[in-house]
Amino acid sequence: MTAAEILVASVPTPFGSDGRLDPDAVRMLLADLEPCADAVLVGGTAGQFPALSDDERLLLFDLALDALGPDRVLGHIGAPSLAQVRHLADAATGIGLRRFVCLTPYFLPVDGAAVLEWYRDVARAVEDGELLVALNPERTGVAVSPAAAALLTAVDGVSGLTVGGTAAARTSAYAAALQPGQRLWSTEETALPRVLAEGGHGVVSAAASAFPALFARLRGAVRDGSDATGLQDLVREAVAAVSALPGLHLALSLRSGHPWRSRMPGPTLPPGSRDAVAGLLRRVDDATGSDRTG
Repeated sequence: MTAAEILVASVPTPFGSDGRLDPDAVRMLLADLEPCADAVLVGGTAGQFPALSDDERLLLFDLALDALGPDRVLGHIGAPSLAQVRHLADAATGIGLRRFVCLTPYFLPVDGAAVLEWYRDVARAVEDGELLVALNPERTGVAVSPAAAALLTAVDGVSGLTVGGTAAARTSAYAAALQPGQRLWSTEETALPRVLAEGGHGVVSAAASAFPALFARLRGAVRDGSDATGLQDLVREAVAAVSALPGLHLALSLRSGHPWRSRMPGPTLPPGSRDAVAGLLRRVDDATGSDRTG
């Protein structure tokens, strides 16, 4: 784990016009992310993991490992059943994945004791790998307080937390639940300086996949302590434009020329979105010196 690993790009999953996973689009995106992100998260929320088969998720892990190597790839193995989590963990370990993210149980109600036992079982399943506990109460219906999170971070094999939704607004409280040497990443992708100031170690950003050079510039400014006000304003605009999957996929399609279809429904984009996103991509390219806009 790199000490300065402050930007983790959450990789969306591209599908072609036929609804099948598009490996070429994945490879193109990973090539764009390789020089810009410290690490990538594959098969997460932005990757539409509920709509992926296990084989598809494993293919995505494999493509990311080929592009960035095992030290820079986090694979999400969260699933409704522990049996599926164990299968994904075992198969992913077999292809070289060493860093795992697992969402809390979801859909059915659970209590704190069940969540704790879940992560004990998941930690055993990943054996010698790193395990990040992913908290997102709005997505899962399972709220884990900072006090309860401290019990999870004490589980042998857990290396830290990712926090999303309302949990991301309490960075300092969840950072206080970490054990020595553990780390926390927030999905509040516009708030990198604040996350670092409150004891977090970085952000997980889906928007970084559509605007990798922009986020790399912000990462550089934060690292060297330079004024990042203008960059943060542009980052906030970029995040707002791609906050829902249809907008994110539109930006990626315009950048790459690939269809970037979705398997899961999302909100209908407002009229004029294509021109607005294309214009934003051009402005970001001008600001960063990038010329990858399609």
